[in-house]
Amino acid sequence: MRLAAGVIIIEGDHILLVYEKGRWGLPKGKRERHESMKETAIREAKEETGLDVSATRVAFVTEFVKTYGRHYLQVYYEAKITGGEIELNDPDQDIEAIEFKPLKDIDHYLSFKPRLIPLKQWIKEGKTAYHFFNLV
Repeated sequence: MRLAAGVIIIEGDHILLVYEKGRWGLPKGKRERHESMKETAIREAKEETGLDVSATRVAFVTEFVKTYGRHYLQVYYEAKITGGEIELNDPDQDIEAIEFKPLKDIDHYLSFKPRLIPLKQWIKEGKTAYHFFNLV
């Protein structure tokens, strides 16, 4: 199973997105050995955006299975900016852009259902939820 964690940063009516490998997404990344999911989310936010954040609560958990049996579990945290400045600082050099985008246009920017559907539900209801997607 591949474990990852990320953050959801909303300011006013905008959400922070990163442009990576030809698509917009939420700041997130792989969990490192001996790291909690929350620690992963905070570290990845810093690496991908240059921002220091506090992860306040779990927004949603998404689990999905892709072709060839690849199994993923991702935890996304509501986060608040506590410092830093937006800058391209990704050690993997995968991030091409970091921007706040209007929440009302989220369908235009995100298309991967295991992130988009849980995110939209969380924005609408504000409740932590678990989601499973079989993409095989």
